[in-house]
Amino acid sequence: MMVDSGHQSSNDVMSGDVCRNMVNTSLARPPQAEIEALWWRVGNSVNFSVQVKNLSSMLMADPADAVPPAAAVSLQALETVSWTAQMGAPWLTIAPTSGSTDIQPIVSVVTSALALGWQQGTVTFTTTSGDPFSDTLTVHVYCGTVWRVHVPCAMR
Repeated sequence: MMVDSGHQSSNDVMSGDVCRNMVNTSLARPPQAEIEALWWRVGNSVNFSVQVKNLSSMLMADPADAVPPAAAVSLQALETVSWTAQMGAPWLTIAPTSGSTDIQPIVSVVTSALALGWQQGTVTFTTTSGDPFSDTLTVHVYCGTVWRVHVPCAMR
């Protein structure tokens, strides 16, 4: 049995309690993606549409992709404050590198600077006006062949 995309697995014969505990443990973890799946019938066939929204700080980088992966960062404060960003890895970029909290900066990955496999980098945001504050965003990236699988969903 495999639960949570292989996060938990067992090849042994399991009792109902073991299965239930594996599923409950998985359900207790915060969601990493939001999936919206639709289906509709056209004549004798059924069409599917699946959209996946990444809710984690994890990006998948396929070296063959022409467009590098990117994610918008939402900065919030009780009042508008200015900030600056400092990248903690040579393969991370951010645009703009400074601004105010009403701007959503975009964190991108320079795929040509990545080694194969999993990597971790940081972006540190520091206020330059208002109360002093600093917060670090951790970005996880996998560089390698990314297999895209589209799975149809059916509900009763």
